[in-house]
Amino acid sequence: MQENVQSQGPSLGVQDLLLMFQIIQVVSQRGAIRADEMANVGGLHDRLRAFLEASGVIKSPTENQANPQPTADDQAPKEKSNVKTRRKTQ
Repeated sequence: MQENVQSQGPSLGVQDLLLMFQIIQVVSQRGAIRADEMANVGGLHDRLRAFLEASGVIKSPTENQANPQPTADDQAPKEKSNVKTRRKTQ
């Protein structure tokens, strides 16, 4: 029996789009985008955000305000201080 194997070309998934979205945010925060590139990069960022929100991968800012998600700092265990205090004796 001969199997019919189809070669698949390169694929692009939602996680790849999310990574692109995050990369755009990082490089813009670091000032790596020139002024003449900002309109194109910003437009791509907006389209990616709209697609990712519509597909449920990320939440819209209005959803985040209504249902705030805990941050990594909120979820991290609180460290106890190892500093011992002395009581003053009179």
